[in-house]
Amino acid sequence: MQQLSSLLERFKRFSRPNIEIREAVSKAIKSEIGAIVSEKDVSIKSGVAYVKTHNSILKNELFLKKKNILDAVQNVCGHKSISDIK
Repeated sequence: MQQLSSLLERFKRFSRPNIEIREAVSKAIKSEIGAIVSEKDVSIKSGVAYVKTHNSILKNELFLKKKNILDAVQNVCGHKSISDIK
């Protein structure tokens, strides 16, 4: 039983940073643009945050304020958290 709990502890450490980055991206978008984006609509792959939206105005605002959003996320999560938003 002890081996299973140690395996689960390691799994918790691997999945947690991704959740924190998704939350930080969602909060940064809300503070910079004023739009509400759920953490479920943000995915992280290879250091890039992908925001799923069908609103072209929101996509344009994300592109225009990308640097401010990246700076806000990196202040919260650290320098190497994400490098781009798409």
